[in-house]
Amino acid sequence: FMCVSNLHEPQPDDHVKRIALFSRDAIQAANATFVDEDDESLGHIDLRVGFHSGPCVANVVGSKNPRYCLFGDTVNMASRMESNSEKNRIHMSEPSAQLLQKQAPELPLISRGKIKIKGKGKLETYFLDAPGVTPGSTQAQADREGSTQPSVRFALSPAAAEKAIDSLNKQAELAE
Repeated sequence: FMCVSNLHEPQPDDHVKRIALFSRDAIQAANATFVDEDDESLGHIDLRVGFHSGPCVANVVGSKNPRYCLFGDTVNMASRMESNSEKNRIHMSEPSAQLLQKQAPELPLISRGKIKIKGKGKLETYFLDAPGVTPGSTQAQADREGSTQPSVRFALSPAAAEKAIDSLNKQAELAE
């Protein structure tokens, strides 16, 4: 799953904050959802989240089955942040962390130090220390190869974020 913020309408003051809060809410909603309601012993749904901030190109591709697509290094970096994240953690690049500290200084970040990112080398990255989100184990990425764990890569328009949050809230209400 991927979503984008600040794509169609500029939101220079809070787009990264919206992504961070949406990420936290998405993990909380997933963690409150059983993998199989008939067999609670299977546990809850876990997410791995990552995001990056930067420019991208968007366009409709195809004529028989047109699709709205995003292209560029920002999309690839968001994917790398997600794939190098951990279960129930919100992982971000240094540019996103810097923007988040300006837009929401009350949201605490944890430096991961420099980690190897495929195709990028060693980069400084951060986790959002999100209240209400229980981080998973700290397995190495190599241990997660072949994992079927759901993942989320963010880049989100505010309208899409609000619709997604409304949808998650409705699902939580139905579950109760």
